[in-house]
Amino acid sequence: MIPNQLFNRPDNASLFGKCQKLMSKKLLLMVACALFCANLSAQTAKAAQPAPVTHLNQFMSTLVSSGNQALANHLQSLLKNVQPSAYATDANIEVRGGTPVCLYVDAKTLQNGTFNPAALDNTKIELVTIKINNAQDMNGGIDLSPFASFPKLKYIYILAEYVTTEQSIIASVENNNPQYSVFYNILRTN
Repeated sequence: MIPNQLFNRPDNASLFGKCQKLMSKKLLLMVACALFCANLSAQTAKAAQPAPVTHLNQFMSTLVSSGNQALANHLQSLLKNVQPSAYATDANIEVRGGTPVCLYVDAKTLQNGTFNPAALDNTKIELVTIKINNAQDMNGGIDLSPFASFPKLKYIYILAEYVTTEQSIIASVENNNPQYSVFYNILRTN
């Protein structure tokens, strides 16, 4: 029978001898390793949290103030200039201008479950614009999980074309992902 070197040292049978010192050192090393691993795990979980949903103007000013002027210019180009785009309505996806960089979909299509991301070449899509036409479009929330498989997606823009509040838009967003930033704008304020 081979003695367990960690607990039963053959040269030291006494419980209070060298064995105790050796066990104390090993126990402290194991506790330190466990704490280090737990700290890394907590930092990883914290880093995986999605960014908060913010207003378009606030998001743009944050990009500029953090020294990301090039990103702000690129986003401005995606929002304002004509880009190759896909337009998703109920069960139809129409692509204009080549491989789409932008996707336009209304909240009702997302809620109905008729939007099929597999029917779309999403390899280059960087911006998804979700249009909310009326209050009924927000009843089921805005589920962002269909966009988790878009490899280059950076931005989701929620555009409300009716009178609503910032809090109701923020509360309606579900399954936000840290891979992209979500921002909104309200076109009607009264």
